[in-house]
Amino acid sequence: MLNRAERSQSTYSALERLPLTTGTAAQRVLRRRERKIKYDQKKFFVKKFVRKKWTYYRFNLCGLPAFPVKVFYTKQDLSNLLDITASFSNVLISAVTCGLISLLSAYLLTLQRPTAIFGYPEKSFLFSKWILFLVGATCQYSTIKSPIPDVMSPGHGYAFSVAFARPIYFIFSAIITFILVHVSFSMKSNGGMTLYGCFFIDIKIVACCIELSRILLYIMPVLFMLGFYARLITLLNWSMETVEIVFFGGTGSSSLKDSILVLLRSAACVIPIGILNSLSFKNDGSLEKRIFSISSSLCLTLAYVISRASNGNPTYDLIALQRIFGFRKCDSKISFLDKNVVASAHHRLESSILNGCIILLIAMLLGIANVFEEIKSMRKLDIGPLQISVFNIVILALLTVNGFFCDYLLPRLRSQNPWIIFKHPVLRTPEYKKFEVNSAAAVMWFDKFQFFMTILMKNLLLPIAFMIELWSASDSSYFESWSIIGKSMFFAIISFSISRRFFRDCEYQWLVLLCSYLLVFDLQKYHITEPILVTWFLGNIAASKVLGLYRRLCFIYVHIMPCASTWGSAFHAISQPICMPHSGWMYLQAFISTITSAPIKPLGGASVFLTSYVRPLRFWEKTFQTKTSGDERLQSQLETHRRRNENLQRNSIFYENLAISLRNQLAGDIALGRFGNVKEGDVYILASKSTATSLNGLLQIVELGNGVVSFQLRGLEFKGTYCQQREVEAITEDEPPTARNRLCFARSLCCLRSQKWVFGLSTFFKNLLMTWRVVQKNYVMPGYSICDSSTDFLAMYDYRKLVKSSFTRCIIYFAAKYERLAELLDPKNELMKTLSRENYDSDFEVVTSVAFSHNTDVDYDLAQAGVSKVQFMHHFSDWANHCYSMAHPEETECPANFITLVFGLSVVGRKTISNASQAGNTADAAIFLNGLYQMFQGNIMPDFSDEWVFTDDMALLNEIVAPALRLAIKLQSDELRKFTVGEANVELTFSKLWKEIEAARKTVICHENDPKWREAVLNNEPELFSFRHIVTEDESSDYRLMMLVRRQLNFKIIKINSEKIKNPERGSIQNARAILRNIINSSCDQPIGYPSYVSPILTSYTSLHEGVKQLAGEEVSFTGIYEGTLRFIGDCLLSCISCNSGIGLPENIPLSSVIRSTTTEQNQVAQTWIGSIPTTGGENDAENNLDGSVSSIDTLSSLSDHDLHRTAVINDSNQVLSNLDGFRRGGPQFVHWAKNEWRNSGGARSWVEWRPENGMKGVIVWGWYPCHRLPSKRSHIHTAILLLKIEEDSKTFYVPIQKPGLIMFDSDDSSAVSSNADSGGSEDENV
Repeated sequence: MLNRAERSQSTYSALERLPLTTGTAAQRVLRRRERKIKYDQKKFFVKKFVRKKWTYYRFNLCGLPAFPVKVFYTKQDLSNLLDITASFSNVLISAVTCGLISLLSAYLLTLQRPTAIFGYPEKSFLFSKWILFLVGATCQYSTIKSPIPDVMSPGHGYAFSVAFARPIYFIFSAIITFILVHVSFSMKSNGGMTLYGCFFIDIKIVACCIELSRILLYIMPVLFMLGFYARLITLLNWSMETVEIVFFGGTGSSSLKDSILVLLRSAACVIPIGILNSLSFKNDGSLEKRIFSISSSLCLTLAYVISRASNGNPTYDLIALQRIFGFRKCDSKISFLDKNVVASAHHRLESSILNGCIILLIAMLLGIANVFEEIKSMRKLDIGPLQISVFNIVILALLTVNGFFCDYLLPRLRSQNPWIIFKHPVLRTPEYKKFEVNSAAAVMWFDKFQFFMTILMKNLLLPIAFMIELWSASDSSYFESWSIIGKSMFFAIISFSISRRFFRDCEYQWLVLLCSYLLVFDLQKYHITEPILVTWFLGNIAASKVLGLYRRLCFIYVHIMPCASTWGSAFHAISQPICMPHSGWMYLQAFISTITSAPIKPLGGASVFLTSYVRPLRFWEKTFQTKTSGDERLQSQLETHRRRNENLQRNSIFYENLAISLRNQLAGDIALGRFGNVKEGDVYILASKSTATSLNGLLQIVELGNGVVSFQLRGLEFKGTYCQQREVEAITEDEPPTARNRLCFARSLCCLRSQKWVFGLSTFFKNLLMTWRVVQKNYVMPGYSICDSSTDFLAMYDYRKLVKSSFTRCIIYFAAKYERLAELLDPKNELMKTLSRENYDSDFEVVTSVAFSHNTDVDYDLAQAGVSKVQFMHHFSDWANHCYSMAHPEETECPANFITLVFGLSVVGRKTISNASQAGNTADAAIFLNGLYQMFQGNIMPDFSDEWVFTDDMALLNEIVAPALRLAIKLQSDELRKFTVGEANVELTFSKLWKEIEAARKTVICHENDPKWREAVLNNEPELFSFRHIVTEDESSDYRLMMLVRRQLNFKIIKINSEKIKNPERGSIQNARAILRNIINSSCDQPIGYPSYVSPILTSYTSLHEGVKQLAGEEVSFTGIYEGTLRFIGDCLLSCISCNSGIGLPENIPLSSVIRSTTTEQNQVAQTWIGSIPTTGGENDAENNLDGSVSSIDTLSSLSDHDLHRTAVINDSNQVLSNLDGFRRGGPQFVHWAKNEWRNSGGARSWVEWRPENGMKGVIVWGWYPCHRLPSKRSHIHTAILLLKIEEDSKTFYVPIQKPGLIMFDSDDSSAVSSNADSGGSEDENV
């Protein structure tokens, strides 16, 4: 139906078709119609577009209802203009950054050029206000509306780092511009800075930098749009890590938080050194020299302490510091896996503090004593224009020889292929030719040699050389034009950087120092005054860059070689040779990437942007730990399509255990030289040589410190793609034998005809064109040997019958060992009553179910068509009697209720297998396996007719049925099914089966999703067993029996070129044996890679390594010093005060305190003075025996009073001291005799022919005790001596005898003890 406007339009068209002869009336009608149409069209437009109802949001300014503001925007319009930020902190930061941008922009407009450059006159304004305001406005707007990140960014959407990236870049660029302008004006008046005779920092160079910063500020929006700038977090992490490495001699860190913490720690160490340097550089007096000696020794001490701290995990050091000060609240947050590492960090920190105090004291005393001044003034040798002291030459020669052996010769001789010429290492370990190793790797003589020589170079030779050069540089004329503050801070930075670097990693420091001497020697003829210390500092920076450039060039050579490439298509065969002429451009890119720590192709290939992936050491952005099944949501665990991911997660636990093993021994193995030359950033592949353990992990060294190593491990799939398997075969296969007719290096180099030890020429060039090298062939490390066997044998009925029989025997075993068995077997118990109602107590009971079959159940009765109790008793009653007698030896007969109980549980267990498989009949092997698997993982579903099993709650199912099934599968896996019950040796077979079951129970048997499994693996349990369900590619089910045995595993260590990780071809899956592209790609972060396990940044200490402990001993700690002091005092007291001269212990000292302050040997000595206390116990035994023997006797004085006037019988006549009445040769008498009568009758001289014998009885009249305060009662030995008065034949004899040789008793017990003594004496005489 037409509306009004359409009708008017149709009428107008009809009138328009009328002829003009119709007269004026028709024309008037036409004009009226035109006006009406126009009016209708206008009214329709206003109604449709103008008269729209607008909605708005009411916003109160500052939260006050008195100031409302109407916002006429929809939600979509607001989201297009502003970011939805509910945080007040984001709003506050946005306001602050916008204000800073405005202030800095206003200040930038006032800056002037320091000199005329690029056609601009001097003192002209730098910035144009319109362009600068436009750039500042874009940066301000990005705080309220975050721009879309570039395609190379790892994350998309709103992010704090993306929203505030442009403002922070603008602020940093403005600040750098301010600094450059002010430096340029100061240099204009003071002159530039020269280095080796050249203007290192000139006003022209600074002016060029100012113009460059100006241009970068102008084009900042364009650069952000192209993605030239890195992400903010990446930039901050890279810049802080670079400053830490270059200026403070540090190493890599694990996160931005750790980078900030480590950088603040280094700055806190440098600042006090700079303050002391500024005080020492004011004058040249003796006081200033002493201050400089304090600052230099403090620098050496702080560098030593910081080098032993961890950059990868500084949290450990913070916890250790809190422990030292007595704060242990954070200990509850430490996991059981980190307790050992935290304890080691605690001991290391205490050792660092103590050793640092020693270093500080020694270095300060040497400096105050002017030892280094004397070294400078020693006799010097004129080597050309350079004068070097003899002492410097000796130190340099020792460093060169030591470094050549430790850093070059020994690593080459120990590598798998020395110089890529020899097939086998020259220096081998005993594990080299062993297929399986049963013990830890032995510490060889070359391990000890390299370990101790490295310690000598790191802790003695290099510190001496450093202190000499530091004192020499303090008097250098190079710093005469410098200000005191600049000189002091420069000295603080370079001295701290050099000392920390050689303490942290002394590798090739001797070479840098030697090159510094050679460079200074070569430049002396040009009157260069730079000290060697400055050259040493700059040489460390240049050496790291040269090493990085060398790695990049080596990778480029291998990458562009046609013979090393795998051409998967015609395109590769054509494109690869065409790219070779562009290798010059690749070399230029390698140089640029070396300076910026960027990928190897920063301006070409897939990585288009220069700074998007800057990484000084780490090559992965994320730091996360692989989630276990216990960390996921329940919904994710129940989804069937995630079964493949679950299999990967189950395999990841083995890599986690491998990471823990590496944490315990990696730092020690690197210190022993087993990894060769190691630098931070190196990447290794650990390839398992065992076919039963398919562990292939990528190991990256993040931090290398003084006895500390931080690393990350990435585990690969057990079975990867075809191309990945080919690369795994390339790194695991042995070297092929060389043909006899080929040219070999033995003939050309050594004139040898045998090719047993050397490669052929073709093999040499083939190995040369590889980005990886085999470092060690047999690297021994504890781990789990994984043996997974198939369950195809259960397809046969006989084996299923054995499994069910073993299941029943295990039910009987666990029922006999059940704790509440006596309560359950009580006839009045509700369980027994229920079994009686179910007729299980009847001997003729028959249970029928589809779960039973004569093919799989030995107690199946074909006549009754079910499982009968008669058949059950026929097959299992003897085993039940044996189990019950073994579990309850006090009972002679197995009760009938026990047979009833185990029969019922056996029926329930076998029926539960069919119920768990969700199928009635278990005749099919797949259904039977599914039932076994469901019950193994704890999915127990009894039949509704077996609800009697819940009478005792779930205890019968959880403690008898479930563990019985798991143990039965384990026994079947161990082939214990061969133990059949015979007629002749029933008891023998049952006893053997019982022992085997007891031994099998020591194995951890559980499902892999059970938390006990992960806990057992991480706790290094010796044996584990599990049942795994695997969904194959064709969606079929495969069941595997997994047996894990803890033993020593053999790994092959392959060192790969770390620049391969930065290669832009990370997305390629093409097979490349020369560069291992697939292995590296699969270890990357998702979505590029698919690692099976990714560990967090872990820290390893050398103190955790058993071999290093044997060589270097335990760490020195406050507790060790305290205990050592107590032991020393105890030794002095127990050895020095045994003579009668000196001061003994007070009489009122508690005996327990004397015992507690001694070691085990001293406890035995202390126990001997108590007499009847055994001397074989430890510290706790000594205290317990002390309390039981002397009861309320607490002091020496009370003990001596307790022994007097007691009757005693001689039990051991060998304890008699017959010469105690004499004198020492050249000294006083042994003991002080209180009465001359006792002395005249207390020795062999007065006894003549009479001798004391066992069984003689007397009265104790005196006693001498060790450590007694009174000389008259002090023993000269570590044993109490008692004087026994014996009357025999009207004669009196005094017998001094050691207390252990007596049996003492009171007068009431004299007769009983006397008879015992007589019998004891006769036994001794008979013996």
